[in-house]
Amino acid sequence: MRTRAMVKSRWILLWAAVFVAAVFADVAVATWAHNTNPAAFTGPLRDVFWWLGKAHSTFVVAVVLLVWHRWHWRAALVLAIAVAAAGLACFIAKWMVGRTRPFKGEPPFAFHPFIDGLPGMVRHPNLAFPSGHACLAFATATCLAQLLPRSWKTTLFVIAALVSAFRLLESAHYPSDIVAGALLGVVTATLVMSGCRKKGIIPAIEETV
Repeated sequence: MRTRAMVKSRWILLWAAVFVAAVFADVAVATWAHNTNPAAFTGPLRDVFWWLGKAHSTFVVAVVLLVWHRWHWRAALVLAIAVAAAGLACFIAKWMVGRTRPFKGEPPFAFHPFIDGLPGMVRHPNLAFPSGHACLAFATATCLAQLLPRSWKTTLFVIAALVSAFRLLESAHYPSDIVAGALLGVVTATLVMSGCRKKGIIPAIEETV
């Protein structure tokens, strides 16, 4: 019988393996995406997935939870906290790493930690690692997977993966940016959900609507 520690260890090894593979694929995949003409990945569908990776899409979902979820404001609050925490963590991580987006004048593995000091946190819109869209999309999916019926789980993570893939296809990120963002979103949301259960904001035992 598998213990919780064994399951966690296997997930850690899986994420580590995927991240290492992504690092080795960074240059090839980013070059391919750039050469296929990123403009081809614009249009209504791209706009939908771009919007789904932004915080305001989560606000809409939070309003839906507020109205229809059995936990109402509690469910909406937990989602808001999880996504806000993930967004903040991603924002700080980008500045700490200082990696520029593909083909923006910097080589793939050029890093400028804490670039330009504290002002650099808001002066560099082209910082790429980790991906903000992947982070918020996976944080939202992780949170909703515990708030909605289990039948929603696959759909939620497929949507998060598509949001991330579109950012890669439009040459906005390297693969390792995407994997790191997804991991940060999952971990942050999981910690927030656990903390909210301990504080009694939501029930300790998972329920479905």
